[in-house]
Amino acid sequence: MKRTKKLIAFFFVAVLAISIAFANGTAEKETAGKKQVISLWCGWPALEDIFTRAKADYEAENPNVEVEISTMNLRDFEQKLAVSLPAGSGPDIFITSEYIVPMYVNAGLVATPPDNISDFVNANFDSLVKSVNQFKGPNDNEARIYGVPHIGIARVQYCNKDVMAEAGLDPEKAPQTWDELLDDASKIVKYDQNGNITRSGISLRIFGGGSGIGEKFMIKLVQAGGSFLGRTADGGWKANYNTEAGVDALGF
Repeated sequence: MKRTKKLIAFFFVAVLAISIAFANGTAEKETAGKKQVISLWCGWPALEDIFTRAKADYEAENPNVEVEISTMNLRDFEQKLAVSLPAGSGPDIFITSEYIVPMYVNAGLVATPPDNISDFVNANFDSLVKSVNQFKGPNDNEARIYGVPHIGIARVQYCNKDVMAEAGLDPEKAPQTWDELLDDASKIVKYDQNGNITRSGISLRIFGGGSGIGEKFMIKLVQAGGSFLGRTADGGWKANYNTEAGVDALGF
């Protein structure tokens, strides 16, 4: 697989989903004379500002409702879900990834959303996003929507035009191949007198949580024409990156 393969800048980030109402009905917290409280948990603290704005809009339209937002470190969030959902003490709404939510849906711990939520998803998201956000609960004959995808798919590549111009590159000409990308990066990168990088030429995620690292490796694997998983002869699944595409992606 040549490195001149066209960049498709495939960006597939943690798709899924706001689970609409925890299955044991914890959304019904309204008592006489008090506001109904809806709890929302999220493992991406950087999203808190967005949800805070949505909370303000929602509460303005629904003055009898108070939304409680809790954000935390992703790993702490996943551990908290693992303890609270089976115990029946989870949130009314939680935001997680398509890697985590299937086991809770399969166990019957996530309620199916109202029809208007499913209609909204079907009307506003493309077929790929919808397909990866459908899951099969214990009473489902086929996979279905269980929430609203909060992150979709963007096929984009960001370039800093000021930095490109400073490095003598044409800021209106983005790199189109791996070779061009690496060549531009080698001109943009800066080092101090000890040889330490003070400005990177390309931003690549090479540490952090396992699933996140896997996703970022998958971007290059897909660009090289490969995939994480492949079918076995008996209809099962197997790891599929011990291939020329996998070698190319790892080499990059």
